[in-house]
Amino acid sequence: MTHQTVFLARLFGLGITIVSVGMLIDEPGLSATIQLFVHDRPATLMLSLVCIASGLAVVLSHQIWSGGIAPILITLLGWILLIRGVILLVLPPNLLESFADALVGRPWVYAAGVVALVIGLILTYAGFRAPPIVSARQ
Repeated sequence: MTHQTVFLARLFGLGITIVSVGMLIDEPGLSATIQLFVHDRPATLMLSLVCIASGLAVVLSHQIWSGGIAPILITLLGWILLIRGVILLVLPPNLLESFADALVGRPWVYAAGVVALVIGLILTYAGFRAPPIVSARQ
């Protein structure tokens, strides 16, 4: 794996693991937060811009579709972030609210949390199993 892939595996892996554990521990709190969030257009706009920026950063710098599960997952996550950001940006508020109302609080949210946890653990393992990243300054 490249140094960039190792870094992104560690970053995404730890981030996704932490968030998914939070999802599984406090699903009702997450559902309430999502409901409040989709009704706050400025917050939705800010999240869309963050998703677009981070998605573009990964998409433009890490287009690796072979070499193991970690590089492919990282590339897919970059595309998912970019697409999510665009959807949040262009989806009319009433459709976003309807979409959130239909999805939040359903039992599949726990399944999504488990899937996210597995992805996070895979990336974390792959990132920290790789040789240490050596800084060019040494």
